[in-house]
This record gives sequence, structure tokens and C-alpha cells, in this order.
Amino acid sequence: MSKNLELEQSLIKAFQGMKLLEATSSFHLSVIKNGKWIADFSMGKEFQFFDIASLTKIVFTTSVLMEAYEQGLYQMDDPLQKYLSEFSDKKISVANLLTHSAGHRWWSDFYNELDPQAQRKNIDFREQWTKLRDILSSESREKPVSNFVYSDIDFFFLGLLLQEIYGKDLLQIFEDFKKSWGFENLFFNVNNETNLNKSLFAPTERSEYLGRMIQAEVHDENCHALGGVSSHAGLFSDAKSLQLWLTEIRKAFLGESKRITAETMQLFGRRQTDEKFGDWGYGFMKPSAGKASCGKYFSEQSFGHTGFTGTSIWFDPLQDLGVIILSNRVHPTRENKAFVGLRSLIHNKIVECLSE
Repeated sequence: MSKNLELEQSLIKAFQGMKLLEATSSFHLSVIKNGKWIADFSMGKEFQFFDIASLTKIVFTTSVLMEAYEQGLYQMDDPLQKYLSEFSDKKISVANLLTHSAGHRWWSDFYNELDPQAQRKNIDFREQWTKLRDILSSESREKPVSNFVYSDIDFFFLGLLLQEIYGKDLLQIFEDFKKSWGFENLFFNVNNETNLNKSLFAPTERSEYLGRMIQAEVHDENCHALGGVSSHAGLFSDAKSLQLWLTEIRKAFLGESKRITAETMQLFGRRQTDEKFGDWGYGFMKPSAGKASCGKYFSEQSFGHTGFTGTSIWFDPLQDLGVIILSNRVHPTRENKAFVGLRSLIHNKIVECLSE
């Protein structure tokens, strides 16, 4: 028996003991160690594509912002107003947005303003982003700058920033990024439509907003009302595309990437906030003491992110270890929170099995 197969079988047995499939109906795990993918398997019902939710923030938005940073298109201490002149608040910088220290509220139901009937057909995402920009122009801070609140609103502003510095709409920016990095199955379902068979997509939640079970449409209400294209959520992916992304991120951290320098990757992945106030690099989550979703064995150098639908990506440069989790833990309802508590245990078991 190969070591990889032995590892996978050990993990499957451990996850069965955790009653993993009582917490999510579909689960896929990918593990990279020392640059080699040593585990890649599914449990439960298998689907090709998952709604990766807030992983969109790092896989797309933060990745493009790293490239833009290297191109000198912005500086971390630049005020947002430099690029979006209609915003009166001069205190909020790009760094504040990336570290969730801009003082914005954590969330708002913009979808009620963008698409109040939730029944519109052929929503034009460009038109919706114009509406969102108008809505955000009057958005005020709830707390002083440097108060850390994880906020989708910060990433709406970063989406507007990208469109301003590149002079393109968000989908064009994404398509350029996708082509450059070589992703085959990473995509937005533009205007909430797809030509693919819907059975390929892991279902998420029975939505009160839409009045139906969601499958092959984005789960996030605000992204749905934006026409399925956003900088905070909306991407669908298979495991292979996320493996490609994490492989490149690892190379960048080690100075082996032709896309992102080690200096930039390490800057974005480094802790930028005091642990007393928040756990953030630039765009990336950092491990929270005693409650990190990456478990107790991932080092302080680790960085990653989670997604509301039950997804996560973490990379620990110290152990040269990366873990990708895809699941649909919100199916059939977001009230199913059992999987959230299993995330850290899954990461713990991976490290323990590798240490045996």
C-alpha cells in the first residue's frame, strides 16, 4: 500500500469517527506536503464544483491585489479616496480594508436595495456594481479606523479599487487573472446562470431570499443580487483549480514563483494586526490563539481563509503543509453549524497522521 493511500485511509477512518458526514453531506480534502499532493479524496456525495464563498477574497481578490501591488498600482497607506473620489472619509487606507480595520459594519443586506424582488432575470452585473457604488458612497464607519471587524463591505470597496486601477469591470479582471494563472475550473456563474449541468454543483441552502434550494447559483445573497460576480464571494471551483492556486502561493512564499515575489507574498501573509485586536495579514486570516480553524498544530506563520459554505484553505510555511477543504455544510440550512467545530479537528488529525 502506498503511503498516500495509507494516509487517506487513516484520515477517512478518523473522520468517520468524528461523524463528519452528519455535519456535511459532501466533503473533499486535498493536502500538500513539501510540494507534493499527498491526499486528495472525497467523502459523502461527490460533486465536481463547490461554491467557495469567502475563499473568493483570497483566491481572486487578494491574489490580484498582490500583483497590482508589485506593479506599483497602489500603496498600502494610500487613502481609498485617492481612487474613489466620491468617498469623503480620508482616514480609510487600502491597508485598513485588507486587514478589516476600516471600522465598517460586518455585513449589510444590500441585496434588498439591489434586487428587492429576488426574481429578476438576466441581471447585468455591471449595472448592479454601479448601483452598489452609489450605495457605498454613503456608507459610514460604525467604529473608528483600526477597530477590527471582519467585513464583506471592506472587500466591496477593494473590488471597486481594482476596477478603478485597472480600468476594467470585475469580470474582465477575473478573466485576465484566470487566463494568466491557467485555471480551468474556477469561475463565476455570471448573471446567476450556467450552461453546465446543475447536478455537477454541490447544493447549498434552501434560501428564504430566493424561495428555493440553491444549486449552481451563488449562496451569498449580496453576490446573487450583484449578478453573481463579486470581490467578496461568488466563485465556484473544483479541487484541482484550488490545488493549482495553493501550489503557486507556496512557490511564491518560497521565492519560486514567476507571478508573485517572495517579498510580496510574505508581506501579505505576515500578521499585520495585534493579536489583542484581530488576526489578519493583508487579506489573509492568521491563526487565532486557541480557536484557529486550522487547529492547534499550524504555526503562527500560517495564513489562509474560511468560507461560509464550509470551505477553507490554510498553508503553514514552517511545516510546508497546506490543506484545502471543500464542503457544503450549509445544506440544507445554515443553521447546521456542526461542521464549523470540526474544522480544527480535521487539521489536527492531518498533522497527527503525518507525525506517526
